[in-house]
Amino acid sequence: MKRKLSGVLIASAMLTGTAYAEQFDLLGIRALGMGGANVAAVRDSNASYWNPAAYGFFAAEEADKGNDGGLGRYAEKDWGLGIDAGVGYTLTGNLAERVNDLAKVNFAGLQTAATAGGVLTQQQIADSMLLVNWLSTLNSQAGFVVRPNGSVDVRVQHYGVGIHVLGGVAITGTADLTNIAPANLPNMGAIATQITGPVAPGAPVPPANNAFFSAAQNTQLVTVMTGNGVPLNQAQTAVNSINTALAANPNAAGLAAPLLNAVNTVLNATGTIQNNKSRVHFRGVAVSEVPITYGQTFSPNLSLGGSVKLMRGKVYASDISIFNQTNTDLRKKSTQNSSTSTSFGIDLGAMYRLPASNVQAGLLVRNLNSPKFKGQIVDTYSGANIGSYTYQMKPQVRAGVAWMPTENTAVAADLDLLRNDTLIKGRSSQMINLGAEWDLFRFLALRAGMYKDIANSDVGLVYTGGLGVNLWAARLDVGGAISTKKTMIGGKNRPAQAQAAAALNIDF
Repeated sequence: MKRKLSGVLIASAMLTGTAYAEQFDLLGIRALGMGGANVAAVRDSNASYWNPAAYGFFAAEEADKGNDGGLGRYAEKDWGLGIDAGVGYTLTGNLAERVNDLAKVNFAGLQTAATAGGVLTQQQIADSMLLVNWLSTLNSQAGFVVRPNGSVDVRVQHYGVGIHVLGGVAITGTADLTNIAPANLPNMGAIATQITGPVAPGAPVPPANNAFFSAAQNTQLVTVMTGNGVPLNQAQTAVNSINTALAANPNAAGLAAPLLNAVNTVLNATGTIQNNKSRVHFRGVAVSEVPITYGQTFSPNLSLGGSVKLMRGKVYASDISIFNQTNTDLRKKSTQNSSTSTSFGIDLGAMYRLPASNVQAGLLVRNLNSPKFKGQIVDTYSGANIGSYTYQMKPQVRAGVAWMPTENTAVAADLDLLRNDTLIKGRSSQMINLGAEWDLFRFLALRAGMYKDIANSDVGLVYTGGLGVNLWAARLDVGGAISTKKTMIGGKNRPAQAQAAAALNIDF
């Protein structure tokens, strides 16, 4: 089981090239370094993604009359080429912690105990409780999302064409806490019997060898059993057996409170573990879009622009039953249940420069027409279709403001005006972004920023940074992001979110 679990996680990394997460991606190295604040500050070929209206100001010298500072940098650009590539991940909820807990379980003999009669050994009792704890405490929005992205953009004055590849795969879990009894007799009397064996009426109750639960917790468990018809002495014997088993298992150390809930869950189960429907879900879409972009100024201060995008989406949706795993090659199976379709998208943007100032505002609407891609949910090991999956890229609306006091400095802020869906069911995303850039002597660009998902609290504040080296017309850039909050993976604290990217930009 541990080997299979590791295979699931390894396969998730292998699948990152074929799935997509919809939340607003930080595409482009300058945007990443500046904390994702780029709707009003973009001034390179990535404008086809961040704000097509910037194309109206490119190579439009008349639009810069009366303006100073960084706004004049737009007029210097007649054509450009940008190549970006990056990857990031996000751990949400408590999935990583639960995977760590699951790795502690010794599954030897547990499957047999779950499907046959007889008395559970103390080791099987302890492992059963650890497994139930993993399921019962799994957060509904717990997940692991990997998001690769890349772009190639070519601009000639007010026109642009490009290729954007936006990716990601989400791994989540669903816990079935109804079918969780450790034997094939789903009632507490039968559960107590399987844990303890037959107990004669009036027989003395053996004491627990070790105290794992407190006296109050022991009483709570006995009360649950006796309240549902289990004789008192059998209930006390069963609780003592559980107590002894958990106290003897070093993997249960420090888990008294959650394991108490796990035992209660088992005692209140109405179905057996061999019928358990707990699943691991893989969801994603790989989207390649080819935008054709145009921007037009309507005054020295106002520009409007838009992109029409040909979009190719590859939907991936797969489920794995936690209690019905085999050694089937996950990678091989996963390539057999993707579905590819074609659609189109429309992006619109606006930029307005405040007269006699170095401030401009921007507004972006992505995917105005809500393009959709459809596929089937497939059981990974049987290959059977078990449902349908529609991935809809709903409109994203983002506003931004930028202050460019000089040609070499910029301070910007963005805000998602709508909440965006993610691949984790029931979880949405809404970002607020802040960033700055200092282009030192037009040779060394230093960037820093931060952003926060105000719709969620499990990732926390994310800091970003970037560095660019200008070599005449070419610029080499690197950047990254890391969250303040951490989560436990493999016994070590890791950032809940991180991202890295590199880019080459050429502008004339």
